[in-house]
Amino acid sequence: MRFGATLLLLVIIVFACKSQKDASQQQSQGSPALKMLMSDNYGGTSTEEIEVIRTQGTLDKYFIKINKTRKPGIKPPYVDFSKDLVIIYCSGETRQNLLPELFPAEDEKERIVLTKKMAETSDTQEGNAVLMPFGLYIMPITDKEIILQ
Repeated sequence: MRFGATLLLLVIIVFACKSQKDASQQQSQGSPALKMLMSDNYGGTSTEEIEVIRTQGTLDKYFIKINKTRKPGIKPPYVDFSKDLVIIYCSGETRQNLLPELFPAEDEKERIVLTKKMAETSDTQEGNAVLMPFGLYIMPITDKEIILQ
């Protein structure tokens, strides 16, 4: 009985590890991984823009700008810039409670094209407050131009 249970456990572990390896290989061969680290309704810019950040110092300066209107401020996330870069997408002024989401649309030879979608939050009613949402993403370092579609 114990031998059978041990054998079953080993088989499950082997197949689980293989499936994780296959998934990571598929991701590295396809579009670049784009992972959202944070988003907020306040702190973006009044106009739509995308910014690519390649150093922690530049990211810290960006958060100084965000935190000018916030008390307490948001602490900038730590990013390993030897492996990743940061993309900040600001959707501009709005009265709708929607947060921006970015998705890779095309991975071309010289550029990466991102597409946007506004995600509904728990409270999607239009209000009187002027919101300036932003989303902060990381992705593996690339020398390609990153543009918004």
